[in-house]
Amino acid sequence: MKFSYKSLIVAGLLAGATASCTDKLEIDQHGVQNYDTYYSTDEQIEAGVAEIYSQLHNRGIESFALKALLDGDFWCGGGQRGDNGGYEQLNEYRFSSDLDALLSWFQGYYTAINRANIILDRVAEGQSAIGDRARAEAKVARALMYFELASMWGNAPLVDHVLEPSEYAQPNSTAADLYAFCIQDLTEAISSGKLYEKSSLAGDANQWRMSKAYAQALLGKVQLFAGKTAEAAASFDQVLNNPNYALYDGAYENVIQYRAKNNCESLFETQAANDMNNWQFAIVGCMLRWRASYFDFSGFKGFPGNPDVDHNSLSYQSGQDYGFYNPTGSLYADFVKLEGEDGYRLNQTMKTAKQLEDELGLKIMGNFYGVEGLFMWKWRAGFDTMNWGGYGPMSYCNNYRWMRLAEVYLLAAEANVQSNNAKATEYLNVVRARAKEAPLSSCTLADIQIEKRCELCGEGVRYQDIQRWGIAKDLLAKQGERIPTTTKDGIVWDTKANNDPSKYGYKAGKHELLPIPFKEVKMNSNIQQNPGWD
Repeated sequence: MKFSYKSLIVAGLLAGATASCTDKLEIDQHGVQNYDTYYSTDEQIEAGVAEIYSQLHNRGIESFALKALLDGDFWCGGGQRGDNGGYEQLNEYRFSSDLDALLSWFQGYYTAINRANIILDRVAEGQSAIGDRARAEAKVARALMYFELASMWGNAPLVDHVLEPSEYAQPNSTAADLYAFCIQDLTEAISSGKLYEKSSLAGDANQWRMSKAYAQALLGKVQLFAGKTAEAAASFDQVLNNPNYALYDGAYENVIQYRAKNNCESLFETQAANDMNNWQFAIVGCMLRWRASYFDFSGFKGFPGNPDVDHNSLSYQSGQDYGFYNPTGSLYADFVKLEGEDGYRLNQTMKTAKQLEDELGLKIMGNFYGVEGLFMWKWRAGFDTMNWGGYGPMSYCNNYRWMRLAEVYLLAAEANVQSNNAKATEYLNVVRARAKEAPLSSCTLADIQIEKRCELCGEGVRYQDIQRWGIAKDLLAKQGERIPTTTKDGIVWDTKANNDPSKYGYKAGKHELLPIPFKEVKMNSNIQQNPGWD
C-alpha cells in the first residue's frame, strides 16, 4: 500500500471535519486510512517500509543517471543535438537553478526522507520486533538521503520529523550538520541490533534489506567525507572483516548486471522485479543503451540461435535505444594507463567501435552523436534486464547498486593512505587483483583515485569524489567546449555548439555545490541560495 504525504493530511482533515456529524452520518470513507492510527499493525508497518525502499530505488536510478552527466566520464549523447536539452546543460555545465531535472532530484530526496520520518514518528520504539527493525531501516535510509544532499548541495535543510504546514519553510543547514546527523542516525541504527545481518556468503531471501554491514559501510563513507579518517577506517574494517561478503568472482562484465543481482559483493541494492504483471516504466534503461538504429545489423552475431555468442546477454531493439551516456576518451585513457588496451576489466567495461564490429558484427551506419568511438558494455542491455511481457526495453528491471564491496575496499584504502600505507596498499591490491593488474608495493592517493575511477565508473560515486578531492575544477573547466560524433569514417568534433567559454564548463566559486532549485528558493523565504547561483 502506498501513501503520499498529501493524501495522509487530507485523510486527517476529513476525519476532523466529520467529528461534529451525527452518529448516523459518521461513516468511514471507503479507502481512506487514519493517519494517526494506521501504523498499528506489523502489516501496515511493512507497507510503510516498502514505500521507503521504493523511493530509494527511484532515487538511486535518478541520482546515478544525473551524476554521470556531471562527472566527466560520459558524454550526454542522444539521437542528435538537443535530444534532451536539460541533460546536455548538465553535461556541459550550462545549467541554471531552474532546471527541471534538478528540482525533481532535490525534491525526490526529501520525499524519501519524509517516508522515513513517517515511520520514525508513527511507529513507537518497542511496539514490535518488526516495528523496531523498521525504525532502524528508516534511520539508515534517512542517513543515505542526507549524505547525498550534504555531499552535493551542502546547505540543504535538515528535516527530522513529519512537518506541519506551518513548518514547511525550513532554513538551510550546513554540510557539517547534515553529516553529523547522518552519523547519529547510522550509529543508532547499528547499535539497535535490529538491522538484518547476512549469515553466509551465499546470502538468503532477506538480503535485499538494508543490513548492518551496509550501515557500517555508509557510516564509514560519511565519516570520510566529514574528514574523520580514523573513525572511517575503523568502520570500514568492520565490513571488510565480515566473512559473509567478498568480491564477485564471476565475469566482471556481469558485476552490476541482473544475472549477478544480490551477489556476495553487494552491500545494498534496491530491487526491480522482472514480472510481466508488475513491470515499471524506466526510461533510463533505454537511455543507457546504444543508438541501435545507427548500426548495420546485417552481420550481427548476437541474435538468438547463434552458438558463438551469449545472446542472452545482449538485446538491441532498433529504434528503441536512445544512445545517451557514452564513455569519454579521458576515461578510456585512464583504463589504458592501468591495464593496457587489452585490459581484462577495460574490455568488460566498454567496447571500441572496432571491437563491436569484430566481436559482434555491428557496423556503424549512421552518425552517433555524443560518442567518442566508445560504447558502454558494463551496463549493456540483456534480455534478462528487460521485462518482455510488460513494456519491453522501457521496463528495464536491473537492480540499482547503492554500494558494493569494491567501493568499501577503495574507501578504506583512502582512509588509511596517510596513516597506514601498508594497509591501504593491501586493500587497493585486492581490487587490482580482480582486475588482473599487478600488485603495488605502496600506494598514493592518486593511485586510489584512478583505480576508483575505473572500477566504479558509471556507478554514481565519481561526481562526489572529484568535488571532495578538489579536482573537479581542473578536470571539467572545458566541459562542453567540443562534442564528438562517431561516423563510419571516424570521429568528428563539433566546436560550434558552445562558442562562449563563459557559458560552459565548471566555474570555480560556483559549481562546488549544486544550486538549491529556483522554485524552492522562490517559495521559501527562509532558505538562501548556494554561492554563485544568484
